[in-house]
Amino acid sequence: MAALSRFISRLGERGMPFYKLLKKVDRFQWTTEAQEALDALKKFLTSPPVLKSPDRATANSSAEDLLLYISCTTHVVSTALVVERPDGQHTVPRQHPVYFISEVLSPSKIKYPQV
Repeated sequence: MAALSRFISRLGERGMPFYKLLKKVDRFQWTTEAQEALDALKKFLTSPPVLKSPDRATANSSAEDLLLYISCTTHVVSTALVVERPDGQHTVPRQHPVYFISEVLSPSKIKYPQV
Protein backbone atom coordinates (compact mmCIF):
# COMPACT_ATOMS: atom_id res chain seq x y z
CA MET A 1 0.00 0.00 0.00
CA ALA A 2 2.91 2.35 0.60
CA ALA A 3 3.73 2.28 -3.11
CA LEU A 4 0.21 3.49 -3.92
CA SER A 5 0.19 6.34 -1.39
CA ARG A 6 1.16 9.03 -3.89
CA PHE A 7 -1.69 8.05 -6.23
CA ILE A 8 -4.56 7.58 -3.76
CA SER A 9 -5.97 10.46 -1.75
CA ARG A 10 -6.32 9.89 2.00
CA LEU A 11 -4.83 6.39 1.80
CA GLY A 12 -3.99 6.50 5.50
CA GLU A 13 -7.65 6.93 6.39
CA ARG A 14 -8.84 4.46 3.77
CA GLY A 15 -6.31 1.84 4.87
CA MET A 16 -6.56 2.30 8.64
CA PRO A 17 -8.27 -1.10 9.18
CA PHE A 18 -5.34 -2.79 7.39
CA TYR A 19 -2.78 -0.99 9.54
CA LYS A 20 -4.68 -2.04 12.67
CA LEU A 21 -4.61 -5.68 11.53
CA LEU A 22 -0.90 -5.63 10.75
CA LYS A 23 0.00 -3.90 14.01
CA LYS A 24 -1.57 -6.47 16.32
CA VAL A 25 0.76 -9.01 17.89
CA ASP A 26 -1.87 -11.67 18.54
CA ARG A 27 -3.69 -13.71 15.88
CA PHE A 28 -4.50 -12.15 12.57
CA GLN A 29 -8.25 -12.09 12.07
CA TRP A 30 -9.99 -10.55 9.07
CA THR A 31 -12.75 -8.23 10.28
CA THR A 32 -15.85 -6.81 8.63
CA GLU A 33 -14.25 -3.36 8.98
CA ALA A 34 -11.23 -4.58 6.98
CA GLN A 35 -13.49 -6.16 4.36
CA GLU A 36 -15.48 -2.93 3.98
CA ALA A 37 -12.23 -0.95 3.64
CA LEU A 38 -10.96 -3.40 1.01
CA ASP A 39 -14.22 -3.18 -0.95
CA ALA A 40 -14.14 0.64 -0.80
CA LEU A 41 -10.48 0.69 -1.90
CA LYS A 42 -11.21 -1.64 -4.84
CA LYS A 43 -14.14 0.55 -5.85
CA PHE A 44 -11.95 3.67 -5.66
CA LEU A 45 -9.22 2.03 -7.75
CA THR A 46 -11.66 1.33 -10.60
CA SER A 47 -11.92 5.08 -11.26
CA PRO A 48 -8.96 6.86 -9.62
CA PRO A 49 -8.35 10.57 -10.20
CA VAL A 50 -6.04 11.34 -13.11
CA LEU A 51 -2.90 13.04 -11.86
CA LYS A 52 -1.62 16.03 -13.82
CA SER A 53 1.95 17.24 -14.01
CA PRO A 54 2.46 20.94 -13.26
CA ASP A 55 3.71 23.19 -16.04
CA ARG A 56 7.31 24.28 -15.58
CA ALA A 57 8.59 27.77 -16.02
CA THR A 58 9.97 28.62 -19.47
CA ALA A 59 11.59 31.72 -20.91
CA ASN A 60 8.18 33.00 -22.02
CA SER A 61 5.98 31.93 -19.10
CA SER A 62 6.09 31.40 -15.36
CA ALA A 63 5.43 28.13 -13.57
CA GLU A 64 1.90 27.32 -12.39
CA ASP A 65 0.99 27.96 -8.79
CA LEU A 66 0.52 24.78 -6.76
CA LEU A 67 -1.98 24.50 -3.92
CA LEU A 68 -1.35 22.30 -0.89
CA TYR A 69 -4.29 20.91 1.07
CA ILE A 70 -3.64 19.32 4.46
CA SER A 71 -6.05 17.09 6.36
CA CYS A 72 -5.23 15.95 9.90
CA THR A 73 -7.00 13.58 12.24
CA THR A 74 -5.77 12.14 15.53
CA HIS A 75 -4.28 9.14 13.69
CA VAL A 76 -3.59 10.22 10.09
CA VAL A 77 -2.04 13.18 8.25
CA SER A 78 -2.89 13.50 4.54
CA THR A 79 -1.91 16.09 1.95
CA ALA A 80 -2.88 16.77 -1.63
CA LEU A 81 -0.90 18.90 -4.05
CA VAL A 82 -3.15 20.33 -6.77
CA VAL A 83 -2.92 22.70 -9.71
CA GLU A 84 -5.69 25.00 -10.97
CA ARG A 85 -6.31 25.17 -14.70
CA PRO A 86 -9.01 26.91 -16.73
CA ASP A 87 -11.79 24.66 -17.90
CA GLY A 88 -13.70 25.52 -21.07
CA GLN A 89 -16.96 24.27 -19.57
CA HIS A 90 -16.80 26.34 -16.37
CA THR A 91 -15.97 29.94 -15.50
CA VAL A 92 -14.06 28.90 -12.38
CA PRO A 93 -10.69 27.13 -12.83
CA ARG A 94 -10.77 23.40 -12.11
CA GLN A 95 -8.40 21.81 -9.62
CA HIS A 96 -6.42 18.74 -10.72
CA PRO A 97 -4.45 16.52 -8.33
CA VAL A 98 -0.68 16.37 -8.80
CA TYR A 99 0.49 14.28 -5.83
CA PHE A 100 -0.87 12.75 -2.62
CA ILE A 101 0.90 11.96 0.65
CA SER A 102 -0.67 10.14 3.57
CA GLU A 103 0.88 8.92 6.81
CA VAL A 104 -0.60 6.86 9.60
CA LEU A 105 0.85 8.21 12.83
CA SER A 106 2.75 5.89 15.14
CA PRO A 107 1.63 5.70 18.79
CA SER A 108 4.48 8.02 19.82
CA LYS A 109 3.57 10.62 17.17
CA ILE A 110 -0.08 10.54 18.25
CA LYS A 111 1.08 11.89 21.63
CA TYR A 112 2.69 15.00 20.04
CA PRO A 113 0.93 18.24 20.92
CA GLN A 114 -1.48 19.38 18.23
CA VAL A 115 -0.73 22.67 16.51
